[in-house]
Amino acid sequence: MHALRTSLVVGSLATVTGLALGVPVALGQPASWTAHATVLILPVTPGANPDALAGYYDTLSRGNVPATYVALLDAGDPAPFLDTELDLAGGELEGRSLAFQVVTDTSVIDVAATAASPEDAEETADAAARWAQESIAQMGSPYQGRVVGTAEGTASLSSIATGSMVTVMALVALAAGVVAQQVAYRLLRRRVAPDVVGHLVGPVPQTPASRRTDRVAVTGGPDDGG
Repeated sequence: MHALRTSLVVGSLATVTGLALGVPVALGQPASWTAHATVLILPVTPGANPDALAGYYDTLSRGNVPATYVALLDAGDPAPFLDTELDLAGGELEGRSLAFQVVTDTSVIDVAATAASPEDAEETADAAARWAQESIAQMGSPYQGRVVGTAEGTASLSSIATGSMVTVMALVALAAGVVAQQVAYRLLRRRVAPDVVGHLVGPVPQTPASRRTDRVAVTGGPDDGG
């Protein structure tokens, strides 16, 4: 019983410690939102020869052209453009991130922006899509980028909400408490068990050495005294 009580105390302390450390971390996690805009890659059509135009579309269908533009956009620096478009002061762009990727089996580039609020995420995605369109136009290739989908209404929570984080931390703390209680209980049982047995049974009596009775053989002989 002593081992069980002590192990329960150990488990409770482990749980409380886990909550004390984990809940502040969960509450301190800022929420982040991600919004998406889309840029379509297509050939520059004015004055294009029909045969050349067909070749451009054929090349575009293989997926290499959009992938090349994504690599160039990743290597570019949209910060000056975004600062101007969004009227941001120095440093306000920090905390916002961009990601460009090709939508599978299409010539569409997905522009994803992450920020601390849905409004910031959506306006950043739209501005980044416009920057992508202008950047592609300045490359002088036979292809152009055209914004075909704005980010309005696309923002979604991209990080675990605070309530969910607290729940996760509470479950982790509870699991740690159960593990600590079980480990403590097993260790205490191993230490206490021999003491309990000795208390109940008492000292083990020592087996006395067998006593041997030497017997003197009496032999019949002549009587000395008569």
